[in-house]
Amino acid sequence: MKGTQRGFTLIELMIVVAIIGVLASIAIPQYQNYTARAQVSEAFNLASAYKTAISEYYSVRGQFPESNEDIGMPADGNRSGNSGQTSDDRYVGYIGVWPAGNDYAARVVMEMSDNANSAIAGKWVVMESQFSEGAIQWSCRTTTGAGNAMDEKYLPGSCRDQRD
Repeated sequence: MKGTQRGFTLIELMIVVAIIGVLASIAIPQYQNYTARAQVSEAFNLASAYKTAISEYYSVRGQFPESNEDIGMPADGNRSGNSGQTSDDRYVGYIGVWPAGNDYAARVVMEMSDNANSAIAGKWVVMESQFSEGAIQWSCRTTTGAGNAMDEKYLPGSCRDQRD
């Protein structure tokens, strides 16, 4: 018999392309969410140095700091410095200590930079401290108003779990 098949038919190729298209339409948005969450996690990793400095400041002075200068961090909160973005914090545009307010002792405020994923660029995340029973307790949340609140799905699991 001379009728042996030597390749794929057009229909088979179209089916494969359609399957790849469906898989890509699911995978690409999930990957974007994953990268956004990773970038927010980077902000929380940078904030850990601020949290430690705030705790040390409190243990030495018995009060919470009012600004970055009090704990020896950059005064303007600009993480990129004068020489451009650095490789370890390119997604965080601002990080700083804010003084006490109505229901918290001190805040570490983080703003995602324009280099971050478009879903989180320019959005703010806040870590708030409370002194309770001999220890400093930290909680996190996004800011409200002015369109700078980050969608909860990008926050680390520990922040999502403490929300009401």
